Amino acid sequence: MTSRPLRLLELFGDDPLTNGHHHGETFRRLIYEIAEIRLERMCATSPYRRIKDVLALAEKHLPILQEFDVDLFLELRGISEGSNVSLEKLMVLNHYTDMRDIPSPSSEEDGGGCSIIYSPTDNGPILGQTWDIHGSAEPYVINLRINDVAVFSIAGCLGMTGMNSHGVAIAINNLASTDAKIGIMWPALIRKCLIHHSAQAARDEVMAAPLGSGRHFAIADRDHFYSIETSGTKKKVIWDDPNKLYFHTNHCLDEEMLKTHTILKESTTHWRYQQLDDVIRYLDLSNADQVFLALAKVSLPRDEGFLHNTATCGTYVMDIANRVVVGCQGIATPELLNWAETKVRI
Repeated sequence: MTSRPLRLLELFGDDPLTNGHHHGETFRRLIYEIAEIRLERMCATSPYRRIKDVLALAEKHLPILQEFDVDLFLELRGISEGSNVSLEKLMVLNHYTDMRDIPSPSSEEDGGGCSIIYSPTDNGPILGQTWDIHGSAEPYVINLRINDVAVFSIAGCLGMTGMNSHGVAIAINNLASTDAKIGIMWPALIRKCLIHHSAQAARDEVMAAPLGSGRHFAIADRDHFYSIETSGTKKKVIWDDPNKLYFHTNHCLDEEMLKTHTILKESTTHWRYQQLDDVIRYLDLSNADQVFLALAKVSLPRDEGFLHNTATCGTYVMDIANRVVVGCQGIATPELLNWAETKVRI
């Protein structure tokens, strides 16, 4: 098991293209490597077995991104120009889990996902998650600070979960949608949610977005919490109580939304949810450090003999009241809390 603080890249410019250039130039080698891994995984776990077919599918997503948010499109273009990795390959890198569901999830997909904890403490809410995916992605996880936003990401990606200086936080976990289609690159939606000053506005952003596949979004600020289950064609707010402990893994909790999804045969989603509900709910979850350590109990170790098997590649916890994120590469350990790099204040 490899656990270490996240590499931090801070981008404080006003020009998204320039920020993208810095991102691409800083992580050029890493972006090239993870882009190739993601392309290989698409060919291995989706109906698109040829590279040219995967890239053709990726190309169809680019106009949607440009229409959705020009600045985020320019940032991605900057990453492409800085890293010398094509926009199409970056689309695969960013949008891999949604693209592989088109037109429906394959039985050859990995059985991974993520585990989410929302804890309403006396000192303000805590929102955190594991990021479980093919273990070969673990060396590429990073922490991005773009002006007033901090996001957990991988090199070349716009961001996968995070919080802004207004105290709006968002976490995600994948749902295997049976009605997937071409749609918005989901990390762009994460970033767009984080331009807002309230959880309600971020919720509305998700509900209006042209999604491509299934995902669960957990959105919180100091006073509100929303859980949204989505598929390629449906969206539903399934929970909105900010005063109760809440968990989610990789199956729909809402019966109506469950009809639009499947659970992959290798998935550990039910085991992880049971651990959260039967064991972790009784632990001390009163601060970000405790939630960070609790997530280790539903984390999946990397198999060094089979690096593409599902593993917990990162852990990220957001203290909304204090505007602090606690994050690491791999599985959370107590020793990591002694490292200054583990915590970033926004």
